[in-house]
Amino acid sequence: MATFAELGVTVQRAVQNEAISLQSAEATGETMETVLLTLTLPRPAAVRATFSKEGVGKKLLKLFEKELQTGDAEFDREVFVSTDTLEATAALLAAKDIRDVILDYVTLAGPIEIDGTCVTAVVPGQGDKDDQNVCRLVAALLR
Repeated sequence: MATFAELGVTVQRAVQNEAISLQSAEATGETMETVLLTLTLPRPAAVRATFSKEGVGKKLLKLFEKELQTGDAEFDREVFVSTDTLEATAALLAAKDIRDVILDYVTLAGPIEIDGTCVTAVVPGQGDKDDQNVCRLVAALLR
């Protein structure tokens, strides 16, 4: 698997402490370390999209805005897709492994945003090494 450097991507990492969203952790006040990755791509991606957890507010937004659906029931139920590059985003999400990466990070850690040459993603862990799943996502964007 390629590294960010091999893909021509520059990386900024910012360690964050996030409250774990599990009910049992809320009672004990546990936190999970996450990292905000800000990636600068060597060229703009065809996709401009934000992938975020689908909560009540996002469900209400769906009443007024048509959302891209992938046909993957779990992904469509858990991830809200906001995009103005519908065809390119649909092509990216056609790959199950890419949907799985987005689903895992959005439900566990935080949103992923792709805009031109900038990708931001909140990922679990310390983030001192290249996250191979995010590398896969970036490689798919650069194809």
